Amino acid sequence: MKLTNIPQDKLNGIFSAIDAMPDHLSLPYGEDMRHALTREDGTGIYNIVFCGMGGSALAGNLLKNWLYTRLITPLEVCRGSQMPGYVNEHSLVIISSYSGDTAETLRAYEEAKKNNAQILVITNGGKLLQLARNENYTVLELPECSQPRFAIFAGLRALTCALQNMGLVSIDVARELEDTADFLNTAKLRLVPDIDDDNAAKVLAEKLAGKPVIIYASPLLASAAYIWKISFNEDAKQMAWYNTYSELDHNELEGWRIPTHKEMGGLQLVSQFEDKTMKKRIQVTTSLIKEQGMVFNTMQMAGITPLQELLYAVMLAGYTAGYCALLNDVDPEKVPQVQKLKAELK
Repeated sequence: MKLTNIPQDKLNGIFSAIDAMPDHLSLPYGEDMRHALTREDGTGIYNIVFCGMGGSALAGNLLKNWLYTRLITPLEVCRGSQMPGYVNEHSLVIISSYSGDTAETLRAYEEAKKNNAQILVITNGGKLLQLARNENYTVLELPECSQPRFAIFAGLRALTCALQNMGLVSIDVARELEDTADFLNTAKLRLVPDIDDDNAAKVLAEKLAGKPVIIYASPLLASAAYIWKISFNEDAKQMAWYNTYSELDHNELEGWRIPTHKEMGGLQLVSQFEDKTMKKRIQVTTSLIKEQGMVFNTMQMAGITPLQELLYAVMLAGYTAGYCALLNDVDPEKVPQVQKLKAELK
């Protein structure tokens, strides 16, 4: 199949889900929780723990990456069922599970209760929704999506509004998200299936489809690099790995010497907002890796703010992996191996 001639029946599903994502940044969570969560609820909160698995944890990663230097309360993202030892009545524990039935997250919910933490739930349904409602915890319901990873922006919006209403961030982050939604709705017009000329997602897909892919990112795009990895894994059914600067320069740089034949694809996500030292580091590293026979496709993300760049990178990942799925002749929305694992574990 050529990406210049995609059958109409292939345009439903994943591409509709990606098209809808920018509008999730404007969902009315702030209004919905105006009386449920206030600054009084944020008084006495000394730390925030965001618990989730897979796609349900991505909103926490994005928020921490975006607001890293502006958070006034420590935030930790936990993937698993164990609570950090410091969690107590002064902790806000955010339990995130799109399905509401994720085993690890349900155990984390019970652990948070045992530790007397304040609890906020983000979900679309399942057992978690029933428990939270029965026990009178605040619930932010996510919209219907075919997979948790397509609800990333809705989760980010919900999380942001909650922290802002509780006074745990000091700026109007909800407004930043709404402005970014407008930008993304315009930017996606260059990435949609009926655009062939200068479509960055299609160009990348044609270079990377069917190969194991290495993704590197500058620090401001670190959480997006991880989303690229799982988009290749879940949507395109391709192996992918990621790393970030400058950590990769302290170890992984040496690993490019062997094997000598580099039969893989490389993608590098770069932000214009990195400082001069980081930009120089990326340039030199890219040159050294090229000497070992590996050439990366380097992409500077579109956007006029760090948040616009970050979320544009996420959206570009969705379109690119969707096009790779078409080229690989796989269903991007189904995850049969994951479902088989869950069935056998039961």
